[in-house]
Amino acid sequence: MNKYKLLVAVAVAGLLGMSARAAITAFDPVKIKGTILVQTNDTTKGSTTKYNVTKIKVTNKDILKLVENEFEVTFPAGAQLAVDNFWSGEFYVLDKAGAEIQYAGHTYTDDYELYLGHDNNVYTGSDTSKVETDNSISTAEFFYEDATDANRFAIYGLAIVKDTYATQEKESFKITGLAGDGYFAEHDAVVTGTVSGAGDNNDD
Repeated sequence: MNKYKLLVAVAVAGLLGMSARAAITAFDPVKIKGTILVQTNDTTKGSTTKYNVTKIKVTNKDILKLVENEFEVTFPAGAQLAVDNFWSGEFYVLDKAGAEIQYAGHTYTDDYELYLGHDNNVYTGSDTSKVETDNSISTAEFFYEDATDANRFAIYGLAIVKDTYATQEKESFKITGLAGDGYFAEHDAVVTGTVSGAGDNNDD
C-alpha cells in the first residue's frame, strides 16, 4: 500500500457495513465493512491526462484503530465495536468477553464524532401483557468526523429494526441502500455499504 492509500485508510478508518455477532448484554455488537471511492490526483503522461480514483475497503480493524488514535489508547486482542442500541446510536468498544472498554461516540474537547442517527419512523407490531414487539422502518444516517474536521462522511439509508421488550429484551437492525459523500485528506469521496447488528437491547 502506498503512502497516500495508507494515510487515507487510517484517516477514514471508520466505515460501513455491520453484521451481527453473538449477543452481548446491553449492546448490539457490529462488524464494519464498506467501500470508499476517493478522488486522487490526476496523472499526465505526454499529452494524456488520467483521472484517478482510489478504492479503499474498510474493516472493523480500521475503525478500532481510528478510536485508538482519537482516545490515545490501545485495545486488547479480541476488542469489538458495538452500539448500545440502534435508536441511541452511541458507539462503544467492548473487550472479547463483552465488557465495556471505551466510549467511542464523541469527545467534548474536539470535533470527533461517530454515530448512527435516525429520522422518521413507522412501525407495526403488537403489545401484550407478556411481550411487546415493534417492527420499525426508519430513515438512518451513519456519520463520522475526525478531531480536526479534515475527514468526514455522512451516509444515509433505510433501516429495518426489530425490538422485543420482554423479560429478556432483544434488538436487531439492518440498514440497506447506504450511500453518501465526504472528504478525506482534502479529496472528495463517495461512500457505500450496509449496516446491521443484533444483541440485547439496552433501551435507555
